[in-house]
Amino acid sequence: GLSLRQAILAVRGEELPPTGLPAQLRYTDPAALGALLADAGLVLETIQILEESWSIPGARWLGDRIAFAPGMRGMMQGLGELRDAVVDEFVGALEREKGVGPISLAAVAHVAFGRRA
Repeated sequence: GLSLRQAILAVRGEELPPTGLPAQLRYTDPAALGALLADAGLVLETIQILEESWSIPGARWLGDRIAFAPGMRGMMQGLGELRDAVVDEFVGALEREKGVGPISLAAVAHVAFGRRA
């Protein structure tokens, strides 16, 4: 599978540390999501994964909008002069996997349910 994290690794030669990743990328791991709840004084009960199909005009369209949220924008700005190369790597990998032109991607949300300890 393709990911923005893989594109960063391919260009930088190393992945960003977890603290440098926005919530959209950091809390897809169940252990990290459970730790987030624990830090808030909650016990993780369950994680529900919601998935929806997302139709977009193409990989370049997504690459041009990759900094769509404050966390993503901060991460991309933190790449400095490597930003454009990371976006190009991401777009190229997505085009190789899905083709050029309109594509459909899975939009996934991890919803955690917890209770007070």
